[in-house]
Amino acid sequence: AALSTQLGNMAADTRPGANVPLAAGPDGQGNVYHDYILTTQDASAGHKVYVAVSRDFGVTWTSHLVYAAPPGGSLDHIFSWLAVDRAGNVYTAWCDSRDIYYSASTDIRTSTTPTWSLPVRVNNGPLTKTCTLPMLEAGSAGRIVFGFYGTSALGSQPPLSDGAQWHYFQARTSNALDAVPVIEQIQVSDHVMHTGRVCEDGIN
Repeated sequence: AALSTQLGNMAADTRPGANVPLAAGPDGQGNVYHDYILTTQDASAGHKVYVAVSRDFGVTWTSHLVYAAPPGGSLDHIFSWLAVDRAGNVYTAWCDSRDIYYSASTDIRTSTTPTWSLPVRVNNGPLTKTCTLPMLEAGSAGRIVFGFYGTSALGSQPPLSDGAQWHYFQARTSNALDAVPVIEQIQVSDHVMHTGRVCEDGIN
């Protein structure tokens, strides 16, 4: 009743070198990753983003904190999303009430105390004042692409979302591991994809 998790996706390090069926390889080849957001009913506590890693093909898991929102910070905005690039670096993206962020780790594949980069805001501009439903995919080292819905309205929930017109956007960067990455954002949809509130209540 006090804690719940909003589960993201799972991704695997598909580089050759895993010791199938025993364990991952020496550089994390074959690792399986699962990201999630830890929420609480205590409004004074902020939500937290985690990435869990399994080095034995899902038999056991270890969770690592990526980002802790400030007190009262809300991150349960459907959902966090994770990807692994071809060098084994791991990225996770999430949404607060307005913006899309990501963090990267270059050592989670082998370290028991991995480090994560500071959150980087992905969206920018008047048409993406509010964003939601982030997705993420990775290519070669440091190259990632995002997909998300964006609107010029100031929120995804009423009353801020009343009349909101949502378009679909993509953003990409080729230097995601740098302290100040360069991000290119484009609008993909040529017409309004959705109007008004975006449901974040699941079966409710």
